[in-house]
Amino acid sequence: AILSAALMFLVLAGEFSSFTSPLIIMTTVPIAGAGSVILLWLTGQSLNAVVLLGIVVMIGMADNEAVVKLDAIHRFRDLGYPIDEAVFRGGHRRLRAITMTTFTAIAGVIPLVLNLGSGGALYQPLAAAVIGGSITQLGVTFFLMPALYAMIERRKERRALARSRRTEVVTA
Repeated sequence: AILSAALMFLVLAGEFSSFTSPLIIMTTVPIAGAGSVILLWLTGQSLNAVVLLGIVVMIGMADNEAVVKLDAIHRFRDLGYPIDEAVFRGGHRRLRAITMTTFTAIAGVIPLVLNLGSGGALYQPLAAAVIGGSITQLGVTFFLMPALYAMIERRKERRALARSRRTEVVTA
């Protein structure tokens, strides 16, 4: 798991050409995983191999949604929009796609959570993990990740401004 997270980080770092964007994206993983564990606890399920498979599926979905949203925000930043406007426009652009992906994943596993059909009891914990993580990752992707991105970008801008002021003082 650690190796796969490290490899995912390296791929994202290459894709975004920075280390901060992958860190922002990777924040969705533990929080979404926590949502899975919380729903498992609320439903009285235990951790087992099937649950871990559901958590892996959910982590893949969470990372995908985070990458798509952050890419949309980066595109608006590249067009010259200020941080807050880029975050708002990027979120608005990807709102429907992220919501539909999450809700279709949840709708797809509802029969398993309700223990309908043969073998439903075996996959009930998997479905609970996917639903809990998906709901949590939706909140993280819509609220926490953009706020974290905006905070980091504002800090970068303040540092760049301070550097430029120091350079102006030295040259003057």
